Amino acid sequence: MMNTHLTDAEMRDAVDGGISAQALAHLAECARCAAERDRLQETVAAVAAQARHAAERSEAAWDRQARQLLYRVQEPRRTRRRWRWATVPALVGIAALAGVWLQHESPSHPLAENDEALLTAVQQSIRADIPSALRPVALLLDGDEDQEASSGRNGRQGG
Repeated sequence: MMNTHLTDAEMRDAVDGGISAQALAHLAECARCAAERDRLQETVAAVAAQARHAAERSEAAWDRQARQLLYRVQEPRRTRRRWRWATVPALVGIAALAGVWLQHESPSHPLAENDEALLTAVQQSIRADIPSALRPVALLLDGDEDQEASSGRNGRQGG
């Protein structure tokens, strides 16, 4: 007689039928272990009966299940193919719109300007931004620039 109850491994062997003589003697004396073994045997028998019942389906049912599985496996591929063909026209359309937009955004005047004309435009802009209180100073500065320019010309002529 055992002092403890059967272990899980011994209980599994009892359900499978490969039980030791000592464990078999314990099951004969211990109502708790015997009830646990009976409960496990009923559970295994119920699972086996359910599996047999599920396996007894008709050939048409098995075919239907195979088609459903194939459809589910192939469904993502179909979706990807559909989007691939939709992206090509979308990209072409985006490229066409970008080309049209860039043509309309091109400047209407040439970028290469004469340095002299650019300098004149900057000076006019500077003069236009001078407050009225400082305009006499600007006139003096313009007079200095004119003198420097004429003295530079005279210096070159004399040398």
